[in-house]
Amino acid sequence: METREISIRQILAEGAPFRIKTLEGCASQGTLFRTDGGVVAICTDGSAEIVVNTQRYVLEKGTEIILLDDMPLFIKGCSADFCVTLFLYSKEMAFQATRKFDSTFFAHVAQSPLYKHSEGGEGMMLAYMKILREMQNDMRNRYNTLIATNLLRSIMLNVYDKVQRYGKSRNQSAGSRKEEIFYRFMDLVIAHARKHRDVAYYADSLCISSKYLAEVTKEIAHETPKQTIDYFIVSEIKLMLTFSDMSIQQIADYLHFPDQSYLGRFFKHHTAMSPTAYRQQGMMY
Repeated sequence: METREISIRQILAEGAPFRIKTLEGCASQGTLFRTDGGVVAICTDGSAEIVVNTQRYVLEKGTEIILLDDMPLFIKGCSADFCVTLFLYSKEMAFQATRKFDSTFFAHVAQSPLYKHSEGGEGMMLAYMKILREMQNDMRNRYNTLIATNLLRSIMLNVYDKVQRYGKSRNQSAGSRKEEIFYRFMDLVIAHARKHRDVAYYADSLCISSKYLAEVTKEIAHETPKQTIDYFIVSEIKLMLTFSDMSIQQIADYLHFPDQSYLGRFFKHHTAMSPTAYRQQGMMY
């Protein structure tokens, strides 16, 4: 069987932060998704044998699956009537949708990515997918990204509720020490990155060395701590440029940059665009 590899980054290459994609029948067999971003999917017919993080599962009608960043999905085999609808989204959108979630949520999804709805219970998810497809087709809607992010947050909050109610007792004991440190680091970034962008601050908060923190993030997320922090800040700037009336100076003050020129250089270094150009681009849609 020939393997066909698909990267979310490639699918989103045109700049759109999300896509709705439907896979049907045997054409999807042998497909490997590289989740450099995230995936929420619902199987609407048939069944498939899939592999997620080396673990085998059966994806069948009414089953929902959530894949976090860097959780590869391989469709090993499927029935002729297999059909799955996937909501593919960027790392930036995932970051915003799960802001302030604690590490128990991510640990739970990593360990239990599939959820089987009771018969007919997948109606809400199908409704979400329908709205998201409409948002995808309505590219003139300036707020379609914000709407899609809020829908993704709603999906994740539904899962988060179950984790908080039924999964607290398990906490993070099943995860490795490095995974625990990484999720604590992410919690700290979300809480403090607007003010603190130096790696040493987070290493000190975690009572570990900067070198060991770098080792952890490299192993878990395949990036340096500084890249994680900067990514969050760039995402914040983009959101404020697109969805607020704050001036560049006000954004710089809010994110504790020395001045708007410094923010401008930082933003252009990471996006190849000035904040003003990025805001004007957003106003075109």
